Amino acid sequence: MIRVPVMRLLTYDREGARRLGAWVETSVVDLPDAVGHPVFPASMEGLVARHGGTTLDAAREALAHPGVIEEFSVARPRVLAPLVASVHHVDRPVVLGPDEALDQRLSDGELRMLPQIACLIGRPGAWTPLDTAEGLIFGYTMMTRWTHSAGGTSRLLAVSLGPLVVTPDDFEPSGLRVQLRTDGRDLRSEPLNITRGEILESVARISGRRELRPGEALGIAAFPGMEGPDGFTVRPGTVVELEAAGLGTLRTCVGLRTRPGTRAHRPRNRDRQP
Repeated sequence: MIRVPVMRLLTYDREGARRLGAWVETSVVDLPDAVGHPVFPASMEGLVARHGGTTLDAAREALAHPGVIEEFSVARPRVLAPLVASVHHVDRPVVLGPDEALDQRLSDGELRMLPQIACLIGRPGAWTPLDTAEGLIFGYTMMTRWTHSAGGTSRLLAVSLGPLVVTPDDFEPSGLRVQLRTDGRDLRSEPLNITRGEILESVARISGRRELRPGEALGIAAFPGMEGPDGFTVRPGTVVELEAAGLGTLRTCVGLRTRPGTRAHRPRNRDRQP
């Protein structure tokens, strides 16, 4: 049996459709095909909606079988944003995947970025007690918020998400080191200064202000040392990379135009994550 210590989920393009995959060893595995059950969700959105019961257990069991990588791996996958998410009651934000370009069309003002660890909400919740807050979370991923600042005001332009989603049982934020690079140069490398308990406190507190909805990406832990609530300024043409062990590398080209999504590129970290 293959040892699958951590469930790492992703979305890739399969003939123009969003398709659910898993990152196993150094390969993308088509998860619905590996499970082989007709009612198993074909997309991340479907999995978020139906992840209760034994659904994730079935996925883990399928990925542990010998030969699963050879039989169900995807050749040269184009990885997309893991989820078509809503963000802070923005129902239809521009959501970018790894290696997707931010089409910057700004005449005045400045572009700012705020890299974060985000939790993806899997169940609706309002006024959720702290001891049940973890039940609202489907998983964790990386997120970069892109805002346009001008005249003392800011507006959200887009968010970058991905590439990997890790389920709550497999995620330990305390001490997680996050690396930030611009144009291939290391800018910062810091441990994430937050605990699981603090994340759950934030989720419970936010649910007391508004109802959290399935499919929402909730930025919960900003990169240490960020300059203000909107992060820091980025010039057009910059390539920004955010990397964390277990979550892969989220790369965005600022002001360049490419097709949505990308082939999975080989990362720099030891786990060879996308």
